[in-house]
Amino acid sequence: MIHLVKVLVASRIHEDGIKLLKSSGVEVTYIEEPPENELVNLIKGHHGLIVRSKPVVTRRVIEAADQLLVIARAGVGVDNIDVEAARERGIEVFDNTSL
Repeated sequence: MIHLVKVLVASRIHEDGIKLLKSSGVEVTYIEEPPENELVNLIKGHHGLIVRSKPVVTRRVIEAADQLLVIARAGVGVDNIDVEAARERGIEVFDNTSL
């Protein structure tokens, strides 16, 4: 059985980044900086989340994430991510300095 990896890209990134994900077999949902309520609804079913400095990834968003394994911050720092809530759920959090 093939398991499809689903990633939500919730910030503006270069189209080459989206193409790279898709060419690697990743199903990508792309929306630029959704408000929290929309992010809560969108995160369901996704294994990865990529953000920049916005949107803010709150505890509420993380608790709504039923399959999330990793949050990647395309940039430096994770001030916009509730890292404690993510760790409580076993979700890895990375930024560019972690790579």
